[in-house]
Amino acid sequence: RQLLEEESRKEFTREMKWAYMTKNWKTTPPKVLHRRIKKGIPDGMRSLVWRLLLDPDSQDDKIYNFRPSIKSLIEKGRQECCNIIEVDLPRTMPQMEMFQKGDAINSLRSILHAYSNYDPTLGYTQGMAFYAAMLLCYMEERQSFWCFVSLMKGKKHHLRNFFSPGFPGLDKIGKVWEYVLNHHYKRVAKRLEDIGLSTIMYVPSWFMCNFFNMPFPMVLKLRLFDCFLGFGTRAIFSFALTIIKMNKDLLLTDSMEDCLQILQRPYEFPRMKNWRVVVRHWQENFLTEAQYKGYFKNAGVKYIP
Repeated sequence: RQLLEEESRKEFTREMKWAYMTKNWKTTPPKVLHRRIKKGIPDGMRSLVWRLLLDPDSQDDKIYNFRPSIKSLIEKGRQECCNIIEVDLPRTMPQMEMFQKGDAINSLRSILHAYSNYDPTLGYTQGMAFYAAMLLCYMEERQSFWCFVSLMKGKKHHLRNFFSPGFPGLDKIGKVWEYVLNHHYKRVAKRLEDIGLSTIMYVPSWFMCNFFNMPFPMVLKLRLFDCFLGFGTRAIFSFALTIIKMNKDLLLTDSMEDCLQILQRPYEFPRMKNWRVVVRHWQENFLTEAQYKGYFKNAGVKYIP
């Protein structure tokens, strides 16, 4: 009981700090914001904080209410990619109860359909639904849509590069990953190469969906999403390196099939089951911005956020 009371007091204090910070958003030092994001955004503050991170203009009714409605975007017509959306809907967050019900699925469908008309050159590519679904966990449909637009087309994340034809963002980060893996985990990289396990067999799942397609505990996925919104791909890259570090011994000794399972389904392995332990390792090895940009430079790849 004493421990529960202590945890409750800590959570209350965190929420008070976040509440103060959201009221003074423009004057909050980036170092303070980043430090608190790493510790996790309080559940009750996520909707507001995510909107401030992705779509601060949503706080200005004069701007927000002038935007087209989801309905008006849907009424522009149905593209061929809507068939792919329908295939993706039932396999997006199936382990979550809210996405087993009609309302959430219908909202997800509306967001993706509307976006396909908002950005007709791209339309829809498999995997985009996971980001919209994460947003819907804490926002209503319209808020989720405009935050999704910011994720896809905003300068800070520009996820569109990961889903555009040819997948240019994925190609870049894949090359950087190969450089880093060989630089920091040379023996692991050599072993994986020797047993015929190439990065293409797991990298797309890691960096296109940012692990949101995997049934990690929701509390861990939310922490991943918090940090992705705050730090971009650097947070996900840091998490990917954490998977290698925590499973290094297995990757050096196990069979090709077992190594592939570790990389494609890390959530199944005992050492990845305790989300608190995973987060601790992740935060201890969280890359600085200078380190991350340095990897791109050394790999000869133009930096992406």
